[in-house]
Amino acid sequence: MTPAAAAKLAPAPTWADQPDYERLATPNGDRGDVLVFDRAVIIEDPFVTVGVEWQTDVAADGTVGRPLESLKVVTGDETAFIESAHLSHVVFVICHAAIKAGVKL
Repeated sequence: MTPAAAAKLAPAPTWADQPDYERLATPNGDRGDVLVFDRAVIIEDPFVTVGVEWQTDVAADGTVGRPLESLKVVTGDETAFIESAHLSHVVFVICHAAIKAGVKL
């Protein structure tokens, strides 16, 4: 599997229309597998920048795995990643926990 072929097999994320969207496909190991990386900044704010990154495994036989979804949160000098195959649920729970803790959204 070539990186170019793998990039065509892995579906583009819904946020692929972001101005700084990037896709990179790179070989992964000796079996012909490829990792496809998608990334973009979603919100740039004076206090925080939030980006999204996906990593999708494409096997040599063309099997496309489920993307590992990641939020990249940058605040000042700190950078944090939240990675999950169920990212939307994780973000929902974080928002719910913030509300229960009294954080005003």
